[in-house]
Amino acid sequence: MKRIMLGALVLGLIAGVGYMLWQLRSPGDGDREGTEAVVGNKSPVKSAARVSSRPVELPGTPAFAMEEDPAGILQLEGQVLGQGDLPVGGAVVTITTKPRRTAKTEQDGSFVFDKLVGRTYSLYAHHEDQVGGPVMHELTASSEPVVVRLRAGATVKVTVLSAEGGAPLAGAVVRLRTSAEREVAADARGVSIFRGVGDGGKLVTAVAPGHAMGRKVLNVPRQASAPVEAKLTLAKGVQVSGLVVDEAGTPVVGAEVSPLAAGDLHGGLRGKALQEVRSGEDGRFVFDALDQGTYRLEARHKDHAPGSSEQVLVGSSPVQGVRVALTAGGVLAGKVVTAWGEAAPWATVRVGPDELGAGNRSRIKYRRVTADEAGAFRVTGLGRAKVAVAASAEGGSSEIVT
Repeated sequence: MKRIMLGALVLGLIAGVGYMLWQLRSPGDGDREGTEAVVGNKSPVKSAARVSSRPVELPGTPAFAMEEDPAGILQLEGQVLGQGDLPVGGAVVTITTKPRRTAKTEQDGSFVFDKLVGRTYSLYAHHEDQVGGPVMHELTASSEPVVVRLRAGATVKVTVLSAEGGAPLAGAVVRLRTSAEREVAADARGVSIFRGVGDGGKLVTAVAPGHAMGRKVLNVPRQASAPVEAKLTLAKGVQVSGLVVDEAGTPVVGAEVSPLAAGDLHGGLRGKALQEVRSGEDGRFVFDALDQGTYRLEARHKDHAPGSSEQVLVGSSPVQGVRVALTAGGVLAGKVVTAWGEAAPWATVRVGPDELGAGNRSRIKYRRVTADEAGAFRVTGLGRAKVAVAASAEGGSSEIVT
């Protein structure tokens, strides 16, 4: 795949999307599709000076909500090697797709991921006490297989106890959230052990029936000579339930609902998805056990703009009847092209609040999507606000389109 300089980002702004634009259109007007906002000059010579080698930064927080990758046509092949460059069978390999995907190596150490788009991926591997990666690999139609070499990894020991009396919580589900999420149930002593862990910061979480989630950030040193230990004490949790509806009061099925602690508009964005639940066929959702405190429950759905409840005080008794109302979502669609007007396949498109309208961080989420083979993209479920849009691909990025 040739390196791409993005001299222009063409946005098809879908007019008439949702209730707002329906209200605004004049009698007899039809829906307008393909309204273009062209940024930059399509002349290769003039555009090249304006192309950055790094993705342009959108205003505000750098955190993004990534959309799932589209199905591609490429295949990534590779091999995991151990000491003496001998192949390792049974190793678990993780690739940074969205959602993450894993594969187990064959006896010759080989692995395959299919239906990928052409971009750069990180790959990780672990096997028993060994770990490999990250290995950065730019996947193209002609790229060579990737090799992941294992090295000695660290051991992480997590003990989960109840806040009431300090008894071990056998069967608690402990997750080590790194490049690849790993899960081990606690034994009778409340202990979960992870082997072959890479160095760096790791988030450990634990859940048990009737208890609120516990979490802790660990720093795993490189070449740790002793197990890295953590203790999570889980308090009794409180059940919180409610309903997600649309503007007409109709239940919304499949909305993603997550708790955001009051006053934690920035840090909560990273942690709230750890306790995400989905609304059922009747629009109802249930959190089995939340910590005591004050929350807003936020909901997101592909056809609706994000919404949140009023503040909810969680005390010692179950909370019922929390209502989250969602408005009809807007759609942003368009195409990414190069400085020469050619399609930019598999470009990354980022959508965020415009600098002037970025006050309410809890209601406006950054989104990141991957364009298809023809450079076309479509983002649904957007709130009605002024947004900033930018695209990047191999070797360059567009200017910001507002």
